[in-house]
Amino acid sequence: MNIHDLISNTSKSFLLLAICLISSPLISQVTSVNYQLKYNIDSCWYDAYLIINSGSATSVNDRTQNSSRYSIIVPVGTNINVIRNYLPLQNNQTYTGTDPVEWNINAVVGAPTIDPSHDYYRFAPLLDNESHYHDLYAGDTLKLFSLSVDTIFDCGSGIRIFENTIDPGPTAPGMGFINFSNIFRIGGSLSIYNENSPQIFPDLPYIEVPLVPTCNAGIEIDVTASTSSCQAPLSYVWTGPDSFISTDEDIVILPAETINEGDYKIKVTDHFGCKDSLTVFAFNKPNAGNDLVVCAGTVLGLSGTSPDTGSWAAAISNPGGALLSNTNPGSANVSFDLGAEGLYRFIYLNAVCSDTMEITVLPLPVTNITGDQTLCIDETTTLSPGSGGSWISNNPLNAMVSNDGLVTALAAGTGTFTFTSFSTGCSGTTDTVTINPTPSVSITGTPNVCVGSITTLVPASGGTWASDLPTVAVVDNSGLVTGMSEGTVLLTYTDTMTGCLSDPLSLNVLPTPVISIIGNDIICENSNTNLIPDTGGTWISTNPVVAVIINS
Repeated sequence: MNIHDLISNTSKSFLLLAICLISSPLISQVTSVNYQLKYNIDSCWYDAYLIINSGSATSVNDRTQNSSRYSIIVPVGTNINVIRNYLPLQNNQTYTGTDPVEWNINAVVGAPTIDPSHDYYRFAPLLDNESHYHDLYAGDTLKLFSLSVDTIFDCGSGIRIFENTIDPGPTAPGMGFINFSNIFRIGGSLSIYNENSPQIFPDLPYIEVPLVPTCNAGIEIDVTASTSSCQAPLSYVWTGPDSFISTDEDIVILPAETINEGDYKIKVTDHFGCKDSLTVFAFNKPNAGNDLVVCAGTVLGLSGTSPDTGSWAAAISNPGGALLSNTNPGSANVSFDLGAEGLYRFIYLNAVCSDTMEITVLPLPVTNITGDQTLCIDETTTLSPGSGGSWISNNPLNAMVSNDGLVTALAAGTGTFTFTSFSTGCSGTTDTVTINPTPSVSITGTPNVCVGSITTLVPASGGTWASDLPTVAVVDNSGLVTGMSEGTVLLTYTDTMTGCLSDPLSLNVLPTPVISIIGNDIICENSNTNLIPDTGGTWISTNPVVAVIINS
């Protein structure tokens, strides 16, 4: 290569270098950035962010950190320190850096005269070594460092980034000629800081919605609220009707009245003073009344209160055997049939809440007539069960019953019997027992009969007659009695329809008198003779035209 070529090539190189130096800032230079402060609920720190608004940086020079300021204002007395660094990275020219640059506090002004309620902190990167970002592009958001703050209140509203041209300048009273204005330089000496992006404060407590009264009892509202572990614990303040105030998490007013119904507002506050609130309209839980245990066959009146204008409904899961009727505001009737058994629920409702009355229906004891259902007086029959309870007669003049179920008939008529179980207190009643009357009998003929003579009894039909001593007297079913020998006989009648036996009739069978002629057995007209006996009876002539006789 000759000198002319060398000069020519050298000129071209200088020209190319000049073009590169002139045009490079135009195509790869970040031109505007914002600062942003975010509270991190996972780490419990504040994170300081850099937001690239425009431009880009891909060359080593354009990615190089230069002197910058990141100023934070906190409530007076608050301790704040950098607890972790992230960017830029030391010696990151070739994207291999791993150690972040330290951001340190390089100026502090506490409670300046112009703003005695705040302290001012200025943070800057330590530039002992060159440090670089990775390639930067518009829209990138980069976390530079994290801050530990020992005290946070009012939800962190007093912790913020310094506002250039708004917050006190270096010459303001008490600022000590220290400039806290934010600057950011990268790839040159020109600050490209623009403004602060909206700050991200600690989250407000989260209250689960909808907030609905539980209707467990009276007025009850259960709230579920949560916050980050950094912001715990939570505190609660309730306000409501009738000057109600409570600091409990959940509220219960029991008993409650109509005056307690209305809007209840809860304000939930976390450890940082972050607050959220909700309002719910709460109704008093109505009162359906106490749960009951009754027996099948019971008829009940239901009466609800608090308020007394609610409505009644039967639960769809109820077993059969119950009828809800006469449903008026606040009241209703329920009838359980004789076969009802189990758990029945009846719901008393107002506009929002309801209360449920549970009625346990116990079965009636099963009663049976295990003996005869038709009796005669003084006969007995048996009932079941024979134990486990007590029996009563519902017609004690007609029949009596013992607790083991033995019935004795006392008088004609009907009777039912009720058994009450010792275990349930429920009662069951038997079918009807019929008690037939004792047949009425009498002697319509002579009250006594002589041997060989007859007399008559009634009734003369509808049954059978019997003699206890047929050798003394016999009787047929028409009631005709014939004396057979001297003695006393008992005669009874059995009614064919009822099977009932009459009380016995006593009949005496008398012997035939022994008579004889002690005078002449042949006499003349107008003559007489003597017969014996001459006392103890009466004589009659069977043919008074032929002869007459006197009792002597």
